[in-house]
Amino acid sequence: MSKVDKIELGLIVFATAVAVAVAEMLPRELAVGEVALIASALLLAQGLARDLWLKYGHKRSCPVPADQVEPSGRAPAATCMCVESSIGIFGVVAGVLALFSGAGSTINLSKFFWPATVLLVGLAGFSMKSLVIDWKSRRIRRESDHRAVRFGK
Repeated sequence: MSKVDKIELGLIVFATAVAVAVAEMLPRELAVGEVALIASALLLAQGLARDLWLKYGHKRSCPVPADQVEPSGRAPAATCMCVESSIGIFGVVAGVLALFSGAGSTINLSKFFWPATVLLVGLAGFSMKSLVIDWKSRRIRRESDHRAVRFGK
């Protein structure tokens, strides 16, 4: 496990502790769409924070491994999308549709809902951060450094 992974896990634990501390101030009743929207937005926020850290805070000597650089000097092109982002976007869209359609019921939340949501979404994001959906081969594969892949042409 890398130093960056340990830091991310530590931040997940810290965020869960914050959720425990403020859980009494958070809503105890939400619509199903709101739950989907909140969990998905949390997943997207985690991915964004990780991507910003990797882009601006974590310096590497070479952003793309030398054996993957095309003759033009650009990163290799791929037709894939991050699983974490895909699930987050789908969840946000589903949550918004559920909210605006009026479908779904209200859920009574226990005092453990918010800390559990932060912990589970954080661990889910951490576990799928290296997975991409490869559209050409129609499969999910591990791309440990998919920030070094150029999407499109």
